[in-house]
Amino acid sequence: MTVHCPECGTGRRVPWRTDANTGPVPEGHRSPPPPPRPARARPAPVREPEDGPGDYWEPDPHPWASLASWMRGGGLAALGAGARTVPAPAAPRPPSAPRPAPATPRPAPAPATSARATLHPVDPQTLPEREQRRRDDVCQMVRSLGSSLLVWYNSPPGACEALDTNQTSDRQRCPIPAAFAVRFRRDVTEADAFTCPEHTRPLAALADRSPYITATVYRMR
Repeated sequence: MTVHCPECGTGRRVPWRTDANTGPVPEGHRSPPPPPRPARARPAPVREPEDGPGDYWEPDPHPWASLASWMRGGGLAALGAGARTVPAPAAPRPPSAPRPAPATPRPAPAPATSARATLHPVDPQTLPEREQRRRDDVCQMVRSLGSSLLVWYNSPPGACEALDTNQTSDRQRCPIPAAFAVRFRRDVTEADAFTCPEHTRPLAALADRSPYITATVYRMR
């Protein structure tokens, strides 16, 4: 039905008569039933193709027949033979007596003196560019720590790069081959210093005095 405004006459369509829009319901009037909901169409069922002969498992109709054939073929004998081949655990070895400490200290190895005499610096310009950049970065970071232990910029490849300025001029450079890498890191810059076992820990401990430089020790392969 349509309800008109009493002042301007504007009509408004309403679905049914209520007290709020048209006043009280006249006597004997029944509100129309709500419209029926449309029927919801169901999709047609999709028929899946049937499985082939190899898509499902069929139980063995005669399980005891296969077990009997396995026992006749010597299954239990082979199982027993395999159990007999298991070796018995070896008896624990008695603890060996500790070796007595040597009475006199070991003398220093002779090759170190000869290697120290034949150790010569190299020209860094003859090395690859990546190697030059590594030596520049690690020398700058170690020198900024303000210690007497530095990194030798002209060290031969494979030798220890530790440079102890507290020693005499002929003993400042270490001739021992490098076995560890001390990786120094400052912000995003990383550089490795190759050292021998004797100078690895002292060189890595230099980073403890700096809040912005860290050092990590790695064993070279």
